[in-house]
Order: sequence, then structure tokens, then C-alpha cells
Amino acid sequence: MAETLVLTLCYLVGSLRFAYIIARLFGIASPDSFGSKNPGATNVARKNKVAGFLTFLLDCLKTIACYKIMITLGYSEDNAFLGMIATVIGHIFPPLGLGGKGVACWMGAMFVLSPLNALLCLITILTFGFGFNQLGIGS
Repeated sequence: MAETLVLTLCYLVGSLRFAYIIARLFGIASPDSFGSKNPGATNVARKNKVAGFLTFLLDCLKTIACYKIMITLGYSEDNAFLGMIATVIGHIFPPLGLGGKGVACWMGAMFVLSPLNALLCLITILTFGFGFNQLGIGS
């Protein structure tokens, strides 16, 4: 029972859409009103690179935070991994409105599971994003 509650909380944390929060703080239009109309870091970055990076970072950290909290509460690594999956699902399919594609949340999970591979993926994303101005392709 307690595990179901924690996984539900991870899902709800995942449904926090930082793209909207950061866009509002930076005075940017709602992410669902421009570009791809997707409420994610890539779309926010179209208007402001710093805001896009902060959105990416916060989405990444919410997955890591759910994992760390579950480990701290004494859950096994397998169950904490389920917590990360619940967080990503909450990001992609929030209870209300549109969700993001989940790239930043998965990056958070990758940093937990394999930091080296996550770093290589991040380099790829940044190379396409800044080198070729094709952040969506990189992600």
C-alpha cells in the first residue's frame, strides 16, 4: 500500500510542468502557444536558451529526486527505478493538459543508471542544439 502511494507521488511530481513555470518567470509566452506547442525544454529554449536550460535541468532533477527519496525511505533500487518511470510517465501524461516528450526526465534516469552514457547523450543533444541549431533532433 505504501509503495503505491509513493509511486503515485512520483507520478504527481513528474506532472509538474516546469516549462510553464519557467516560461512565466522569464516572461515568455505559454509554451503551448509557439513552436512545436510542446511544453518542454526544447520549445522553451526556442524563446530563451537560459530558460530552456533551466527547464531541462529541473525536469531532469525531478526524476533524480524521486529516485533518491525512495532510496532514502528504504525502498530497493528496483522499486526506486519504478519511481523514476512513474515520474517520466507523469511528465508525458500529466493528469491535466499537455505533457512533454520526457527527454529531460529520461536524462535524469540515465544519470542515475549510467552517468557516462548520460553524459554522452547530453553532449549529443548539445552538439545538435548549439552546433547545428537542431535541438529537437539531438534530443
